[in-house]
Amino acid sequence: SFMSAWALAAVPENATILCATPDNWPLIASVPVGQGELVLIADSEFLHNRNLEGSKNHDPANTAFLKNLLDSVAP
Repeated sequence: SFMSAWALAAVPENATILCATPDNWPLIASVPVGQGELVLIADSEFLHNRNLEGSKNHDPANTAFLKNLLDSVAP
């Protein structure tokens, strides 16, 4: 879930779309940069506690997404 999302207006051809709206507007994209990747999350509040795990709420899908993303870059 998103709190303050906007669709990415331009995505490079070599990008991988990790999340999109039902209308196929990209919200999260990954682009290879050198030996790594740049991940753009088009929501300025996605990584805030209240969107992941707070004292009064919990979003399992967002927490799982972040865990999988971090697991993919961990050695």
